[in-house]
Amino acid sequence: MLYKIKNYLFHKLGLLFFKQGLSLDYILYNFFYKKFIIKNVRENNWTKKLYNSGYSRLEISAFDLVNDLKKKIVLDDEQNKINNPTTNRIKRFKFLDKNVELDFIKKLKVKLEPIFNDLKKYYNCKVDLAEIRLFRIENYQTTDLKNELYSNNFHQDGYILNYSKIFINLMDVGIKDGPLEIVPIEKKRKFIKSSNFKNRYEYKTSGYENLIFKNTGRIGDCTLFSSTEVFHRATIPENYRDMAQLIVFAAPEEILQKVIPDDENLLKPNQQLRKYSKPFSLLSLIKFYFRIRRNNYSI
Repeated sequence: MLYKIKNYLFHKLGLLFFKQGLSLDYILYNFFYKKFIIKNVRENNWTKKLYNSGYSRLEISAFDLVNDLKKKIVLDDEQNKINNPTTNRIKRFKFLDKNVELDFIKKLKVKLEPIFNDLKKYYNCKVDLAEIRLFRIENYQTTDLKNELYSNNFHQDGYILNYSKIFINLMDVGIKDGPLEIVPIEKKRKFIKSSNFKNRYEYKTSGYENLIFKNTGRIGDCTLFSSTEVFHRATIPENYRDMAQLIVFAAPEEILQKVIPDDENLLKPNQQLRKYSKPFSLLSLIKFYFRIRRNNYSI
């Protein structure tokens, strides 16, 4: 009960004083992390963009890997449906066999190695891939914000900024394909005002289109964003959209050894990740912050 009260109040205070849809304790953690721990922001254009705007299109393409992967994917509707108690509309890809999945992950890690090296310098600590999800989202009809099927309302993820995401297009994505939409950090106050944002289920659904980045692009394009810092949503495609979502986590090496699964388990929900990326108490949040500062990482 006390946690629920604290969570409610901290979200209200975060929106009131900082114009963010995030708990006040996480907002303060993110502020101090960016001010005192993040380093080498200007080493390249994309990390500078990530720092200032909360997202960046990566200077790398996974076209070759994705193009090869799509030839090995079973696209049978009945096999791909996720058991959803109300709709059964969201689908995940089913691969021909486990070896195809593992081969894709191993090659993807090699492809993204330069990005992870830059992120180690950016976060000033170790960084690794914590989870990967390959899925399809389909069209469904709704005008009610409370009828949210797959995170298609604007929100900020309730994690600390050590948790970030990379989206990889598994198809060419245009405006009609339901691209990810992001409100850049520097435009969040205008967004809050224009949308009269109260929470993810209560805001105006139009009138701020010029404030939004739409993640359209070619097959294999990669976009990294700090999902805890920016308002974002998945829009509804006219037909469907295929994508890969990678969850990246930055932490001291001894913590990553507990959190990061082997390749075979990267496609499963990561139960350990939540413990460190979503601290439930102020004390654990403070301890995690100073654990990184105390190590004084120089990557």
